[in-house]
Amino acid sequence: MVDQYVPNLKRYRAIAIEVGTRDPFLTLSTQLDHALTRLGVQHKFETQDGDHGSRIKARSCCPSSPRTSTPAK
Repeated sequence: MVDQYVPNLKRYRAIAIEVGTRDPFLTLSTQLDHALTRLGVQHKFETQDGDHGSRIKARSCCPSSPRTSTPAK
């Protein structure tokens, strides 16, 4: 499904996906990460400990907050 949007996705200056390790969207977000990688779309995918809303304020204000990071693709 993402395939049809590749030209437009490649126009973005930045695409970032952040998801919790206990987030109900973890599987879907991981699938999106794999699809973007397969299609050559530059993006950053990160997981953080917690669920969908864990420590959202701390994560949004402090770039040094603890994360499990997958290198940028």
